[in-house]
Amino acid sequence: MKRWDAIGCAAAGAAHLSRGRPCQDALRLFFDPSGKFIVAAVADGHGSESCPYSLEGAEAAAEVAVELLAEILSGRDSFESFSFFDAQREIWIPKQLETIWKNKIKLIHAERERADIKPFPFIMYGTTLLTLAASEEFIFIMQIGDGDALLACEDGSEIMRLIEADENDSGDTFSLCMDDCWKYFQTALYPLETERDTMILLSTDGYSNCFPGGGFERACADIYESLCANGKEYVENNLREWLETSSANGSGDDITVALIFRGMLDFDF
Repeated sequence: MKRWDAIGCAAAGAAHLSRGRPCQDALRLFFDPSGKFIVAAVADGHGSESCPYSLEGAEAAAEVAVELLAEILSGRDSFESFSFFDAQREIWIPKQLETIWKNKIKLIHAERERADIKPFPFIMYGTTLLTLAASEEFIFIMQIGDGDALLACEDGSEIMRLIEADENDSGDTFSLCMDDCWKYFQTALYPLETERDTMILLSTDGYSNCFPGGGFERACADIYESLCANGKEYVENNLREWLETSSANGSGDDITVALIFRGMLDFDF
């Protein structure tokens, strides 16, 4: 059985560094102790004047998402987990995530302000979220706002987009800070029928925006090929530099990437 592994990096964007601003992205990875699944999340705090605490919002979003999906997977076998995600992915899971995140933000904000402000300013912590659970037999993914999820198989020449980001009628991204934000989550569930060598790239939109004329899929394939040729440690040691270079030559935005993969390397399990 080929087991999943993962690495990730959150890199401050060139434009943010030039203005002395910290990275507003967040990253979380969870490795099941039994090796049966991995959960990953990337979140992109809005970083605008109306969202002064968006980094904390992003960190809370990534943490909550990973904990929720890991809890679902930990208490069920693979068939039960697939059935649960299939039945609950449109309403219950997004509602749970929204409730837990907003409760967490209330605690964070109360500690900061030492007061309960009403109506509560969730926009101050506004963030997007992209999260994924990869088990032995399926992939579950959910998203609110922008960001990208690509799957690369075999030699890296086959690239598939796992989920499409959505936006509102004015072209703005959806956010966890919105009222009833659970309604705006996109979800997808993919059974895994074979044990093909596979890599999934999750990223905040700062990465794909570095390739306005195309080439984002090629960047994903390049990372896949580097994993195969050079191994996990090499990619892990160089990922930050690659992302910082892409930001400097492209969007200037923060870039956060999670790489979830199986096969490809000579693991000895």
